Amino acid sequence: MSSEKSIFSIYYGEGNVIYGPNGVDLSEFNCTVRGITRPHERIFESLCNWLMRGLRINQETHIVSVQCVINRTTHTLIWELMPLASNED
Repeated sequence: MSSEKSIFSIYYGEGNVIYGPNGVDLSEFNCTVRGITRPHERIFESLCNWLMRGLRINQETHIVSVQCVINRTTHTLIWELMPLASNED
């Protein structure tokens, strides 16, 4: 049995995505940090459900857009938002 736990920084609420010299800046949003066990054993839908429960989102009236912050460059840190919709992303 694995006790592997991944930590997520979750940005939420009202705000603007700002793009600066290092790419995306999410500092206008609220942020919380949460951990989840065995993330690699879970399907995307399971992770979304965990997120919605944690944020107390009513799934009948609201939807969640999941995006991750990635760096595609090897020379400098330039952060981009990438939408996620399935395990293949």
